[in-house]
Amino acid sequence: MNILVVNGSPKGKYSITLQTVRYLQLLYPQHSFTELHAGQRIKALEKDFAPAREALAAAIGVAAGLYLLAPELCEVIYPGQGIGFYVRVLAPLVPFIYLENVAEGMLKGLGEQKITLKYSLINVAVRLGLIAVLVPRAGMPGFLWMMLADNVVTALLHANRVLEVMAMRMDWARWVLRPLAGAAAVYG
Repeated sequence: MNILVVNGSPKGKYSITLQTVRYLQLLYPQHSFTELHAGQRIKALEKDFAPAREALAAAIGVAAGLYLLAPELCEVIYPGQGIGFYVRVLAPLVPFIYLENVAEGMLKGLGEQKITLKYSLINVAVRLGLIAVLVPRAGMPGFLWMMLADNVVTALLHANRVLEVMAMRMDWARWVLRPLAGAAAVYG
C-alpha cells in the first residue's frame, strides 16, 4: 500500500508526526510512505493573525456586554435566581478563556505539545492551590478570585509561548486597547 503523509508541522523532519511515521515504517516495511512537508510551505501565513485578532476583539466585546448587561440578561434567563452578580464578575474572563484555547491550539499545531502539557499541569496546580487556600477562607468570593487568577495566568503563559515560538511581539494597541475602546464606545 502507498501511504501519503502530509506533515503540517514547521519542525519538518523533527516533528512528532514524522517520528510516528518512522515507527510505522519499521512496523510495516511492506508499505511505502511518501512525505509531503506542507508545514514548511506556509511560513508566510504564520504571521497573519487577523482572524485571531478579530475573534479576540469580539471576545472583548462579548465580555463588555456580559459585564454591563449581566443583571438584566440573567433575570430574563433565570428569573429570581440572583446570578447576575456572578456572571458580571466572571465576564472579564471571556477574552482570557478564548485566548488560552486559541493559543493552546496554535502551540499544538506548531509541535509544542510538551509545553501545553506543562501549562496544563501548572493550571491544575494553581487551581488546586488557590482552591485550598482561598475557598475555605473566603467561600464563593475566594472561588471567583481563583477562577480569575487561574484563567489569566494560563492564558498569558500560552499566548507568551506562541509569541516566542513565532518570534513575534504583541501589538497591545491593536489587539487589546482598540477593542476595549470599541466596547466602551458601544456600551458606554
